[in-house]
Amino acid sequence: MPLPQGGFAVGLIARRARRGKIPFGYFFSPRRASVPPLETMNRVIPSDAICLGRFGDLGLFEGAWPIIGQSEAWDPARWPMPSFGREDDISGRFSKITYSSDDPTQEIDESPCSPQTAKKLPEDGLMGAGYVEEVLDDLLPL
Repeated sequence: MPLPQGGFAVGLIARRARRGKIPFGYFFSPRRASVPPLETMNRVIPSDAICLGRFGDLGLFEGAWPIIGQSEAWDPARWPMPSFGREDDISGRFSKITYSSDDPTQEIDESPCSPQTAKKLPEDGLMGAGYVEEVLDDLLPL
């Protein structure tokens, strides 16, 4: 995806509902000068991700985010749907949230957890496409 301060970030969509518009993806460093070839994505692993989460697909839908292809060696077992941490703003309680591996819009479990556990997990929420661009722009050095 093009970044506000220039260059590109790359991501991998690991889950997407058949009818939904909310994919789950992993995003990687470094900031790139141009859109990389698909072979670049065949070398990344989940632990390389600098950001991951559920996000809106407006950038994909409008064509602003180039799609570089689909890996022939795709193995969803290598790219799990993680649990997420959530803090309730009103009660201050923390929860571990699990979404369906088949549909990142479908929450299938919410269980209480400690603040420490919740903060180790990716933050629960839905990132808009523009928000993803801003976050990655901040995370990736120029």
